[in-house]
Amino acid sequence: PPHLKITVLANLTEHAAATLPTRRRNPWHIACVARFAPQKNLVMLLPIMQALVKKDARYTLFIAGRIEDACLYDSFCELVNVYGLSRNVVICGNLAASEMAAWYADKSFLLSTSYNESQGMGIFEGMLRGLKPVAFHASGGLAEYLPAQYLFTDLNDAVEQIAQGNLDPQQYVQEAQVLLQQHTLPEQYTAIWQ
Repeated sequence: PPHLKITVLANLTEHAAATLPTRRRNPWHIACVARFAPQKNLVMLLPIMQALVKKDARYTLFIAGRIEDACLYDSFCELVNVYGLSRNVVICGNLAASEMAAWYADKSFLLSTSYNESQGMGIFEGMLRGLKPVAFHASGGLAEYLPAQYLFTDLNDAVEQIAQGNLDPQQYVQEAQVLLQQHTLPEQYTAIWQ
């Protein structure tokens, strides 16, 4: 109804960098944490990667996530070949939470193309590891948390954000810690529920 007011409620978990960002970060490695499900919009990754590979063939995308939609997964794998990206897209499968910090260690960017995202906890997890976030302007809460300079609606903007590099990984660690501080929000819950 038109009188309905929507408020995004924060995740109240304490967040801290898993470990300090590493020196073995690869400037060409891009992380994507997403399950193979329609709302994750993974096919959008391919034209972005194709444009990046035209700039430099060393760009490589690593996807971590489970397969929920086998048909989507099969189509994606076929499209990887159609786009000529078989050397530039690595599907890592479902990883345990305890493995993620090590998985992020050699990556420089976190690319998200989801068209419906809540708080984007995977994005913030990557930021806490020093990855530069590049995220599609998804509905559902992400725009309320992530600063506009990390959001894109034009694929060329995503390509440009990545091509600019990740010059200061520690900046993303610090920014994520600030963005995720929600200590005062529980005090507002009573008013929000009313």
